[in-house]
Amino acid sequence: MNNFTASETRFEVFPMTFVPPEQKLSFKTDDLSEGISFWNLFLVSYSIGQRPYYKRLLASMNKLWKLKGSLSLISLYEGFFLLKFNNLEDYNMVWSGGPRFLLGKPFVLQQWSPKFKPKRDESASIPIWIKVLDLPLALWTPSAISKIASYIGIPVTVDNLTAKRTRLSFVRTCVQKIRVSKSCKSRFIVNLETIKT
Repeated sequence: MNNFTASETRFEVFPMTFVPPEQKLSFKTDDLSEGISFWNLFLVSYSIGQRPYYKRLLASMNKLWKLKGSLSLISLYEGFFLLKFNNLEDYNMVWSGGPRFLLGKPFVLQQWSPKFKPKRDESASIPIWIKVLDLPLALWTPSAISKIASYIGIPVTVDNLTAKRTRLSFVRTCVQKIRVSKSCKSRFIVNLETIKT
């Protein structure tokens, strides 16, 4: 394909026109409507920690979500990605889903908005898995583990081995941590009332 043909095709896909400049460069709602319509099935995402490899991340998403339509992953700077869905049902399923872990790391999703800038929200709520060691067996209950998990964040779930009580060396529970930048408690004391038997 020669340069002329390539340029001609590009102009047809992304037509440009001259707009007489005004004193102030501003955009009204009508000016934004085309862009909003184009980006409305995109989610903004980033993972906590080191930036994952593109191909591994996309493969992990497709395996986890089992989408009906297609998913495109577009790299941004600052470790952000845009997730493009061609199916509204897929978009809603992913956005409304529970805690998200991809490649073993918490994965933050945000809805795209016209004022979006790739900046990590340190106050964002993210899911994390924690281990609780030396838990008395009398506390191996949903209510007790929920109370302990609430010291870290909002209790979400436990893993299968914890739920079935088939591995009693530690509890593994997922909590929604309110602040990314705030460190977790590494130790806390559990007080038990003396029960007469």
